[in-house]
Formats: sequence, structure tokens, C-alpha cells
Amino acid sequence: MKNGLSVLIPVFNVHILDLAHQLYNLLMIQKLYFEIRIYDDGSADDIKSKNRAIYFPNSIYIESEKNIGRSAIRNKLVNDAQYNMVLILDCDIKIKRDDYIIKYIPFLDSTLAVSGGTEYEDTVSDLSTVLHWKAGKHKEQKPFDVRNLHPYHSFTLNNLLISKSIYQEILLDEKIKTYGHEDSKFGIELERKNIKLVHIDNPVYHIGLNSAEQFISKSISAAENLAILVKTEQIGINTQLYKVYEIFKKTKTLFWFMSIFNIFKPLIYKNLQSKNPKLFFLDLIKLHAFASKISVK
Repeated sequence: MKNGLSVLIPVFNVHILDLAHQLYNLLMIQKLYFEIRIYDDGSADDIKSKNRAIYFPNSIYIESEKNIGRSAIRNKLVNDAQYNMVLILDCDIKIKRDDYIIKYIPFLDSTLAVSGGTEYEDTVSDLSTVLHWKAGKHKEQKPFDVRNLHPYHSFTLNNLLISKSIYQEILLDEKIKTYGHEDSKFGIELERKNIKLVHIDNPVYHIGLNSAEQFISKSISAAENLAILVKTEQIGINTQLYKVYEIFKKTKTLFWFMSIFNIFKPLIYKNLQSKNPKLFFLDLIKLHAFASKISVK
């Protein structure tokens, strides 16, 4: 396996050309072997036609005939990578700083997994995406020193540097087809295998914000996936969602929560689609989805 860096980006319905150029320019400044692999996972034709303009050196753009899923496309990218270290990025991000690649260079010969983190811009222009932006700001965006206190909690593959061989020891679970928690399971496996995960101050901006309706749908999907993982593999029992569920269950108040939620569900959804959504209501939706799924025989 060659020494160098493979930057891997799965794409679904996002214009990737600007990000690809930005990464290419930053990589060219450094004296290292690199490639940028961009695999489209069944995007719409108009998206693919624009992304086909990626033709600069050291870059590979490949289209999948059909959508194979978040886990499968990432596994394929890593398996195809030609270099020993891989940097995994989501497609709907923007590089925050010009020293982005430089920050990762000291770790290119290490056996650590290194997370740069994710941030959200200070303002949001599209009011329909306020819920996603607010949730990201308050729940996902954390300083690197805070993330290092519990490095495997809320693990995400976005902006992760890891060796190809370590990734291949674990791989994402391709049975998880819908959105949510495929990377949580990966993070738990990292911890189980005693592979050290280090968080550094090297964030990217998440700019691909969903509308409130889309974000609620994805949140429900993630909660349902977590319920399945808890039931089948006991993965996720340390999450806050599961702990709250257990409190309701042990105090025999779960039935009352589910009933009251259904009564106020229209008002909850109305608030979350407003200009001032309350994240507490989003937590209630997740809990309801989790409890509903885990109770299915």
C-alpha cells in the first residue's frame, strides 16, 4: 500500500465541483502523494452532469448506476483507495481554513483515528433550515477539547482521517440502509478494538442544511435505526436517548408519554417548522420514534 493520502467523498444530489477544486488546490501546495476520489451514489441527472466537470489530475469521479446507500458507498471508496491514509468527508461541506490539509500532515504516519470536527456558520440564510442549523450549532458543534473528554461519543465519519487498514477491520454496516447511526456503530467498534480516536481543531463547515420537514424525517430515521441496534446488538445503550427511554419504562410512565405526545404532535411539528424551533420538541420526536420502534416485536 502506498504512502500518501486518499481524500474520499461520497456524493448524493450535491454539486461537488467547488469543494473538489478547493481540496485540490490545498493538496497541491503540500509535498505529498494524494488522490481525490468522488463517487456519486445515484444522484439526479442534472447534478451528475455538472459534477462530471471534475477532470483535474489525481482525481477520480465515478458514478453508481443506482443508490447503494451511505454505508456501502463509503466502504467502496475506502476499499478502492490507493493510499495508506484516507480522509473521509461528506459532500455538503465547506473547508473553513487554508491550513486544513496542513493540520492533518503530522498524523499521516500514525495509527490514530483523527477527527477534525464539524461546525456551522454563524448565520442561516434560508429560514426553512433553521431547525437543522440550530440543532447542529447546539448539539453537534463542540470544541475539540470538549470532544476529547468523551472521544467516542457522537462519533461521525465526516472529516475523519484514518488508516485504510484500520477502517477495513471494521467497515460500515451495509445492512443499515436508511439514514442514521451507521457511523455511531463504527465509533463503538473503534473503541472496542482499542483504536485511539483523537479530536483536533480542524473543523469543516456543514453547509448542506435540510428543511425542517427533511430534518425531522432524518431524525426519526436515526432514532429508529438506534432502536434496531439496541434490540439486535446492544449497541447504543449508553446514549442519552436510550437512558431516557429506560427511565420512562422503569417508572411505568412510557404509556402516558406516548399518549400525551400523540395529542400534542401537531403543535410540536408546527413549532419545529417555525422560525424559532425548540430543540426540546425535537428530542421528544426522537424519543417517540425510538420507543415506537423498540417496542415492535
